[in-house]
Amino acid sequence: MIEKIIEPIGKGVSRVWDLDEIIFEKETPYQSMVIAKTGQGISLFCNNERQSVEESQLIYHEGQIIPAALFCGKIENVLVIGSSEGVISKLALELGAKKVTHVDIDAECVEACAKYLPYGYSSEEVRLYKEKKGPIHLIIDDGYKFIEEAAKRNDKYDIIILDLPDEQEDSAQQNRLYTSTFNEKIISLLSEEGVFISQAGCTTWWRNNTLRNSLKRYQSSFKSTVFFEMEEQNWVWLVGSNFECNNAAERMIEKLNKLSYKPKFIDSQSIIKSTIVPFTLRNNN
Repeated sequence: MIEKIIEPIGKGVSRVWDLDEIIFEKETPYQSMVIAKTGQGISLFCNNERQSVEESQLIYHEGQIIPAALFCGKIENVLVIGSSEGVISKLALELGAKKVTHVDIDAECVEACAKYLPYGYSSEEVRLYKEKKGPIHLIIDDGYKFIEEAAKRNDKYDIIILDLPDEQEDSAQQNRLYTSTFNEKIISLLSEEGVFISQAGCTTWWRNNTLRNSLKRYQSSFKSTVFFEMEEQNWVWLVGSNFECNNAAERMIEKLNKLSYKPKFIDSQSIIKSTIVPFTLRNNN
């Protein structure tokens, strides 16, 4: 039984997670999964990368949807790609979404998260949502394939959320969703003031290659790109839209008090700070 997970976070640098108790361990057809008790609470790891931990998961998940909710025009029809835990789908409902389509390729991961994590879906909710009973429709499918088919149907979404592990040098399957071609498909699915949000990496200078590449890709694909950093989680999300906006922070602050869900880790002051791109990325250093 493994006692530690060593998570690479940069060239020659790794983070060590002590595992107090293994709750679930499985090689699914798509990834290596571990759910374990750690010093940060019950935690999910996929392919030796932390995906979410009990104590701070809400910070991450607010970062994954609140910036999009603040920047979009309306919140009615939401598409989520990935996010096996189900927290994002449930937050979307709290934000007023009438329908959430949740697409995940790994049924075993979704079911294990529902069974063993103290946040996100319950096992009963997974069963119901797979049967499309309720406002969340859970579809086990390849996200890229779903996007292609949705584009052919001319589906439209107010918010599209991509919540996958980081872009990987050796994972062509996953990296299809981190391309300009994919962004073009996304644009075709956005409603008039719809937005696309994806986690984009870390601002730390010695590990910001993913963020640098993501920012360039967004800026070349969308009319507006909003940078949003959750400093207490040390992670960045990018919001792309097909409409122009000269002052994203102002637009987001104006909408903040109108949300039906009150964020626990985002307020008007943090929005101003969180939307400032770091010096080296602003100056292409």
